[in-house]
Amino acid sequence: MDKRILIDAGIDYDNAMKRLNNNVSLYEHILKAYLTDRCYDELREVVNTKDYTQLFIKAHALKGVSGNLDLTGLYVTTCNLVEYARNNNDIRHERVFSFFREIEMYYHRSIEAINNAMNNAL
Repeated sequence: MDKRILIDAGIDYDNAMKRLNNNVSLYEHILKAYLTDRCYDELREVVNTKDYTQLFIKAHALKGVSGNLDLTGLYVTTCNLVEYARNNNDIRHERVFSFFREIEMYYHRSIEAINNAMNNAL
């Protein structure tokens, strides 16, 4: 795995390594599992159908996954949506969609970086 690709995409590889006791193979295994994780897809479905009863739950799940993997940009933007969903009784679709567009950008960036890092192993 080419860690430079991950770092260039804003993934905090060094922090992940600290948390995983420098176990590169474990991190690779977890990143591979992330590639098929459904948290993002489930959040996208909630946003598209405006099912805001599930917004906090689905956003919080993605926040946890991205935080555990040190996907920094995705984590920070997902935290913003989680806080919005937690603190607002009057959810506005325009606001949710704005948060989600940013989440979407970081999600795709992380997926692309992980795929490229796995395919360009040193």
